[in-house]
Amino acid sequence: MVRATQHNGSTETRPDGDGSSGPERGGPRGPRPLGESLRTLRRDVRELLAALEQTSASASDALREQIDERPYAVLGAGFVAGYVLGGGMTLRLMAILLGAAGRATIAQLVTRTVRPWEGGGASA
Repeated sequence: MVRATQHNGSTETRPDGDGSSGPERGGPRGPRPLGESLRTLRRDVRELLAALEQTSASASDALREQIDERPYAVLGAGFVAGYVLGGGMTLRLMAILLGAAGRATIAQLVTRTVRPWEGGGASA
């Protein structure tokens, strides 16, 4: 349904109610049968669960790989995550740590960028 209204001499047309186009809010084709909607919902839920299972498996494999390669880094990350989730991290402390981590990362990037230039440069 469309409702026409007049404001300041101009006529506007707007959808009536919530903007649905069918008389029973089912769109231009009308409402879908409940059984069809349930089948679609079940299929979508199965697809979602399969995707979550696959994501969980790949995350688990990646975590196991990191545990084997860098056990102390994983232990430290677990400690930090537990501390933050436990409410021990204030905003001020988080800002200080993130600032320090950012500076360390930039310093490491600069070092990696400058090192290749040091070895084969022109002599003075």
